[in-house]
Amino acid sequence: MFTGKRFRKSLPHRVGSRAGVLIALLLAFGCKSVDEKTSIDFTLPGVEMNEGAVALQVAVVQVDDDQQEIIEEFWSRLDTMKLSLADRQVADRNGLRYAVMSPQCPAILDQLLKRRELDISRMTDIQKKMASKGLLESPSRLLHHQRIENDSGEEFEIPVSDYYQQKKWSIVDKRGRMESGSGELVKAFMQLSTFPQNDGSVRLVVEPEIHHGQPQQRYDVSQRTFLFSESQIQSRIEALKFAIDLQPGESLVIAPTVQTNPRTPSSASRSVSQNSATSIGDLFFAQTPLAATVESIPAQQDREQARLIESAFAELDKQFASSADSDANAEITTTNPPPESSVKPLCRFLMVRLIHTQASDLFDRSSSAKRLTTINHQ
Repeated sequence: MFTGKRFRKSLPHRVGSRAGVLIALLLAFGCKSVDEKTSIDFTLPGVEMNEGAVALQVAVVQVDDDQQEIIEEFWSRLDTMKLSLADRQVADRNGLRYAVMSPQCPAILDQLLKRRELDISRMTDIQKKMASKGLLESPSRLLHHQRIENDSGEEFEIPVSDYYQQKKWSIVDKRGRMESGSGELVKAFMQLSTFPQNDGSVRLVVEPEIHHGQPQQRYDVSQRTFLFSESQIQSRIEALKFAIDLQPGESLVIAPTVQTNPRTPSSASRSVSQNSATSIGDLFFAQTPLAATVESIPAQQDREQARLIESAFAELDKQFASSADSDANAEITTTNPPPESSVKPLCRFLMVRLIHTQASDLFDRSSSAKRLTTINHQ
């Protein structure tokens, strides 16, 4: 009886101690597993291009007039025979030339793209101090530099010129016939589309396009929704449309012909050039002082307001000048303005480089990630 009572008394104690040990172990392992789960970072799956998409690198480069020998040497290292003779002939009649650059870029391209050294003679004291600290640098040669992912057959446009307030242009077609056009707020674009081929190359279709005229409200219907947009007249130049097959790493280079834009003309020759038709090479790639952005072309009211403000400041300047000391005035009048830079823009050229294509994955289609957006510009 004594042993039975003892057994009944000790049984709950043993059971309770074992339960306590189990609970402690579960809590310990449970807390550890929670900590491990919370330490895992949440990452999105990798985003890949669509099947048949093409990655391109596009650049519009500015060349100054003291780099003419460099660009001609650079052009001599390119392959001009990869394009058909007919395309090269019609391009030459319109002031354009085409070439293909190999994946191994010529070393002289680095010299062509190198930034110009700063001219401290034209800087203020603050700018000179900033330049000495390395906070200022000359403008980049790349006026436009962009990586683009383009689906098969999809079109995209690259701006290659500034806006011209008024411009006339002429086009010579493949039969030698000349057409002309004119407009205001003229800007040149290159329209491109890509078509991957079975051998791993990509067919690049290029077509020049001219935008001109005042922007107008345009309406369209898509998926039972009204679309409103403001755009100019878009005139494509069918006579200069061509296609070229590029291998990964190769680049298409489009430039104006030799001496398309000489040094800055005089005011008399400027008025003549305004009234005469311009070749497509000059319109698209010439660096001309006649170019003006849309923002710099004010409306009539803005011009009137600017004239009133300018006259008010002129009156203030006269009052301050009359009350200033004569020595200070003499010092101001004898101070020479900084010399004007002798280097002028010569021309621009366009480079389109094929980076790679997204081929179909026949071995593991299930692992391919989906694109999060349909926007092709990155």
